[in-house]
Amino acid sequence: MASTGIHVTPLTSVIGARVDLESGAELLDPGAIRAIREALLEHLVLVLPDQALAPEQQWAFASSFGEPEPHPVSRFFGSEETIVRIDNELIALPDHGRLPHLDHLAEHGAWHADYSFNATIPEFATLRAEIVPPIGGDTSWASMVAAYESLSPVMRGLLDGLDAVHWHGPHFAPNFGVARHGDDALRRFEAAFPPIEHPMVILHPETGRRSLFVNPSYTVRI
Repeated sequence: MASTGIHVTPLTSVIGARVDLESGAELLDPGAIRAIREALLEHLVLVLPDQALAPEQQWAFASSFGEPEPHPVSRFFGSEETIVRIDNELIALPDHGRLPHLDHLAEHGAWHADYSFNATIPEFATLRAEIVPPIGGDTSWASMVAAYESLSPVMRGLLDGLDAVHWHGPHFAPNFGVARHGDDALRRFEAAFPPIEHPMVILHPETGRRSLFVNPSYTVRI
């Protein structure tokens, strides 16, 4: 079997792996992309160290796995920007320049699945750290596949048939500056993103693995 140009090292027993490129390998090589995708399906989260990517390179990398899409709330208010910059001090908002982020983005300590209050959810996501503190500042990940698999058969059987309601909650709109989009922006936002139901247990279409799909940030009831 030909070399894919990458080396994958698991980071824990249930989630995460480190991906290192072999000497001379290119990140966007089709063989490397296929191997990275296979590793992602197996390990759920991948870390690729020492990849100093420009935004257009990150966009090209993400595009190898699917069509990049903007945040659904940003798209609702007219932005098709697919790369969002998160800054400890400022947040860039369409048509408003760089403004104080309030309290939400610099240190968000709540477990969540990205905008699970939307009708559709992303298949993959990419993050690129430009400034990493020497201590702390971690982005943490948890395997909801492992969480489901650790449940008893009785509990799995109970959850398999249930739905959960997801809602953005009272803090999302203020923290993301929704009101700056006009006098009726909050009303339009609430109408576009009402509480929505998702199954509590989802089935991955490729791997067949089952996963819990609830989180304390956006899941409001069962």
